[in-house]
Amino acid sequence: MLTSILEKTNTYFDSLLVAILCCVPMISFLVNINNIIPFTLGVLLLSLLIKKRNEIFKNYKKGLFFLIYIFIFFIFLLINCIVFGIHEEGLKKILSFFVYGFLPWIFLYIMYICNSNLKFIIVIKFINFFYALFALSIYTTNFWVYTPKDRMAISYYILPLLLSVFFEFLLDKYNSISIKVVKAIIYLIIYYPYLRFTIGFMSRGTILSVFLCVFFAILCLLNKKNKIILSTISILVAIIILIFGVPLLEGLQSLVSYFNISFEFINKNLNLLQSNNLGNGRSLIYQNAINGIIQHPIIGNGIGSFNMVYGTYPHNFIMQTWYEGGILYMLFLTIPIIYSFFRVVYGNDIKKEFKLFYLFIFFLTIVRLLLSFEYWLDLFFWICIFISLYLIKKDIKKTELKGD
Repeated sequence: MLTSILEKTNTYFDSLLVAILCCVPMISFLVNINNIIPFTLGVLLLSLLIKKRNEIFKNYKKGLFFLIYIFIFFIFLLINCIVFGIHEEGLKKILSFFVYGFLPWIFLYIMYICNSNLKFIIVIKFINFFYALFALSIYTTNFWVYTPKDRMAISYYILPLLLSVFFEFLLDKYNSISIKVVKAIIYLIIYYPYLRFTIGFMSRGTILSVFLCVFFAILCLLNKKNKIILSTISILVAIIILIFGVPLLEGLQSLVSYFNISFEFINKNLNLLQSNNLGNGRSLIYQNAINGIIQHPIIGNGIGSFNMVYGTYPHNFIMQTWYEGGILYMLFLTIPIIYSFFRVVYGNDIKKEFKLFYLFIFFLTIVRLLLSFEYWLDLFFWICIFISLYLIKKDIKKTELKGD
């Protein structure tokens, strides 16, 4: 029995560490201690180093592709510091990268070169287990005492659970419908605090992330013909929503009000549409970012410079990367993600589990970074880049093999 337990522990070790990695933002919320995020990431990395210590030096050449990318990124940082100098805001961004970016990159690099036996289905089951434990801590939490900004952050802390539960049911091929229904009811009870928060406070970006993740997960699993049909229908539906957004939301609001339920997501969007302010004040921020990009499109304006001038960030990571480092820097960070996303959604030669794992990470970060938050502080953004590079490396290798 002990041997069986040890074998399972060894099999699930990588999946367990990745699950904890995905729970780091929620852990930081529950354990309100200074530097809990770098401490947790450091412990995860140290655990991996100890576990894989005999394999790392044997296989380090296998990951040269990733090391070259990291090296070029550091060259970008160095050039930026030389051209624009080092100031407080820029230094904060770079230090943030070493916590949220560099540590996860090294963590994933070690997993890659050591032939990780990572399994997505095990990762999401661990995530669901951890969030079930976390639920005990927030069962009686009064979220009204938090500011709207804090509640938006909490929304993204809960997002991994919302996506992982969806993927668990999507990947469940063995249980009957009746068992799945019973399981869903049990989950509603266990995850009640998160459901309560989702109904009352969940941010628009998080709801959009869940919706898009579900849509693209279904889309990526269809054959080519059905992908075209669903894509066409979705475009038509999107146009209808844009044209009739206000009456549709008014109808939804009336419907849920009939059942004495109030969705903050519906109420806020309806109010912003009625006041012709769907961007909620972002239009001026975007214009300032565009003006700065136009002035210095090639070399940018310097890391952290937007914060210094305007006291905030551009609320869009594409604009922010372009504003800070110029067009080459922006393309360097965004092209791997854009390429890999479309490759995952429309490619038919990629394993199902990898597709869903990529979409899981992608929608934990990209929608948020397109609407709010800074990429320097987003753990999942740097993870998404690494996984995107992994797919690109695989495609390059395939091309070379075909050439042979």
